[in-house]
Amino acid sequence: MAHDDDRPTTSDGRSAVERRTLVAGGVWTVPVVALAVAAPAASASPAPCPSVTDPAQWRRTDNGYAYQGASGIEEKDGYVYFLQQADDAASYEGLNLEVWFRAALPVVAGTTYTFLYRAGGEYGQTRDPRTHGPQYARLEIDGAAVSPDYSTDTTQYGTVQLTTDFSFVDYSSLWVAKTTGIVQLTWHFVVPGRKGRRTDANDDIRITLPLIACSR
Repeated sequence: MAHDDDRPTTSDGRSAVERRTLVAGGVWTVPVVALAVAAPAASASPAPCPSVTDPAQWRRTDNGYAYQGASGIEEKDGYVYFLQQADDAASYEGLNLEVWFRAALPVVAGTTYTFLYRAGGEYGQTRDPRTHGPQYARLEIDGAAVSPDYSTDTTQYGTVQLTTDFSFVDYSSLWVAKTTGIVQLTWHFVVPGRKGRRTDANDDIRITLPLIACSR
C-alpha cells in the first residue's frame, strides 16, 4: 500500500520538515549567482519564474515498503535538502523502497527551465556485499526523467557518481515546457533492499531543494 504523507516524518516519528530561518551562503551561493546570470534572458518571459524552495510546497509519498532512517526534508548549516537515508531494513525481501517528493510547478510553453541543485551521497560504510545495490535518485517532470540517475555507486547502477563522503557538488538540469499549465516536479529516490538478512551498510543521498532559472 502506498503511503501519502502531508508532512514528512522520520522513522522516529518526528517531523522531517525542519522549518528554520534560511541563512545566506552555503547552498544558496552558487545557485543564486547562476540565477543572477540568467536574469536578463528570464526578463523576456511572460510569467514570473516559479520557485519551489519552500518545504511546504513538497509532498512525500512512497510505495509502501518499510525503511530505516530519516526520509524527508531537513535543514542544516544553511542547506535545505531532501534526505533519504539507509537501505530498506524491514522486510529483508530484497524489494526496493521508492520515494517521491513532488511539487506543483506552473510552466509556460516555450520556456526553458534550468533546475539548479546540489547533491551528495554516502555508500556502504561497511562495504557489505549483501546489500541489494546502490541507492539512486533522478529529477522527473510528470513521470519522465529530466536528469540522469545520480547514484552512490555507478559501477553497479546509475550515470552520475555522487560523492561518498556526503559532500555537496553542484548539478543542473534543463527542461523546455511544450504546453502552459501545471506539471509535477518530482525527486524520485530508489532505495535498495536487503538480500535476506540484516546488514550494517549505510547508503544515503541528500539533494538540495532546486532553484529555478527561466529563459525563452
